[in-house]
Order: sequence, then C-alpha cells, then structure tokens
Amino acid sequence: MSGETMLELEYLLRVLIAAVCGCLIGYERNNRNKEAGIRTHMIVAFGSALIMVISKYAFFDMPGQADVSRIAAQVVSGIGFLGAGIIFVRNETVNGLTTAAGVWATAGIGMCIGSGMYVLGIAATIGMLLIQIISHTRLFYRHMNEHSYLELEVDQVDSISKLNTLFETNKIPIYSMSVDKQKDQSIHIKLEIEYPKTRDKKDLLTLLSQQSFILKCQY
Repeated sequence: MSGETMLELEYLLRVLIAAVCGCLIGYERNNRNKEAGIRTHMIVAFGSALIMVISKYAFFDMPGQADVSRIAAQVVSGIGFLGAGIIFVRNETVNGLTTAAGVWATAGIGMCIGSGMYVLGIAATIGMLLIQIISHTRLFYRHMNEHSYLELEVDQVDSISKLNTLFETNKIPIYSMSVDKQKDQSIHIKLEIEYPKTRDKKDLLTLLSQQSFILKCQY
C-alpha cells in the first residue's frame, strides 16, 4: 500500500472519529427532544472535519498560490446559518439557542479532529457532554427557578403538540420530555420543566387538569 493511500486512510479515520464525537453530542441532545439531534450533529462534525482535511492537505501541489486557511474559515461563518435556522421565537420566548451553540461547537470539534488534534477534539467532546448534562441538574439551578418533574397521561400522540403549545403559551420551559406509549393506546409522558418559585405548583396542576386531552397529571 502506497504512502499516499496510507495518508488518505488516516484522513478518513479523522473524519470518522469526528462523526462519532458528533454522534455522542447529538445523542444527548436527542434524549432531551431538542431541535437538532444525532444526525445533525454527526453530519456537522463529519463535514467540518472533511473540510478541515481538504483545507490542510488538498493544495500541496499549489505551494504559495492559494490561501488554504480560507476554506476552513468558511466553516465557522457557514455554520452560523445552520444555527440561525435552529433558533426560533414563539410567544415572545426564544428557543434553540443552546442547541445552535452546541452545533457551532460541534463544528469546532470536527475541525479540531480533522486537523489531527485527536486528544483535544475528544477532550472537547467530553467537555461538551459534561456541560450539557451538568447544566440540566437541580444543583445547577438551585438559585434559579425551580425544576419540577411531571408525569402525565394524554389520550393520543397528537396531544403532545397541544401540550407543547400549552406550556409555551404559559411561558413554562420544557427541558426534557420522555414519551412512552401504553398498551391501552394512551401516552405516558415525563416532563422536566422550569417553574417560577413565585407561583404555586397547584396552579399548574389545575391548569393541566382542565385540558380535555390530559387524562392524568401529577408531580
């Protein structure tokens, strides 16, 4: 096997490692039902690593004739358009900022591994996961609004969108949602929400019990 082929296999390995790192970050985001999940983060890391490899090594036959750093630089600005598509405003509430920032950071991880800095790229992936996990713990939010956990049963899958709309209308952020379909065709939902300490939790239960599509609700 020629030296050139060995080099290209190493470049391929970099791209694949970047995709795995993107998958890990996307898995955590997907578990929290965020706008960008496994596929988005994998493709972002994969693509940015590929572009970084091209930027570093594809112009050896043109020494001094091209500013190769400009190709990699376009990843940083180009990923902003993808991030802007994730962020949206509904009922005067901004959603998707953390996910957009995560996609931007994932692109950086892909570029890092694509340039051959494996240790830094993998360490950055672990750091990203720790930030995302720790920032959703009760300890992190102990001085802010209270994080509460709700269990609901709704009558059908379409009720999930109604539930999201209900919480958005009342400006109650949902941080995570797990959905489990029951044998009787009802849907069991576990929610992690941020609820103002100045408001009584009973008010929320009263609001939820008044919705015809909600069969049961409890903390």
